[in-house]
Amino acid sequence: MKVYQHTRVFVAIQLQAVMMVIIGLFGLWNTIQQVPGWPVFAMVAVVGLVSAFRMVVQGTHPERIEIDDREIRLTSFGRTKRYRLDQLKQFRIKDLDPRRKVFIRIEDEDGTRGRYWLSFDKYKDAEDLTGWLHDLEHKQNPNDLKYHNRRLAEKKMKNKAENKSDHKE
Repeated sequence: MKVYQHTRVFVAIQLQAVMMVIIGLFGLWNTIQQVPGWPVFAMVAVVGLVSAFRMVVQGTHPERIEIDDREIRLTSFGRTKRYRLDQLKQFRIKDLDPRRKVFIRIEDEDGTRGRYWLSFDKYKDAEDLTGWLHDLEHKQNPNDLKYHNRRLAEKKMKNKAENKSDHKE
């Protein structure tokens, strides 16, 4: 079993959730008081409270990721969601910055769904985790255009390497 632990849980996850609650409550208080510009404060309240809800209740920023041969477990705020690898219905990665931040959508046959934000620069052994997640997505979606282009690039690099070795002989 491989375990990937977030290195800055307090600052990057917990403190951010607390700040979202404070911002949401500030906006809510100003909306209730109907201070000038209260519609803007209403929007601030909604954004802050929804962001906090997603982080804490839905666990969108996992503190710990555990992977073994049968399942992947994502833990956030003391709750763990488990996804069996043989029962995955959907596994999609949206690369926002391929080496730093991705958005992952997971759904299994039991109907368990999750959306997760992963910042690879904040996990130990991030290179290994990145490779494993992309390999899993490739197994789930082999005809995805993202992997088609990657295969073409790998084939091109292999041909270049073969041509260089042929010219040296």
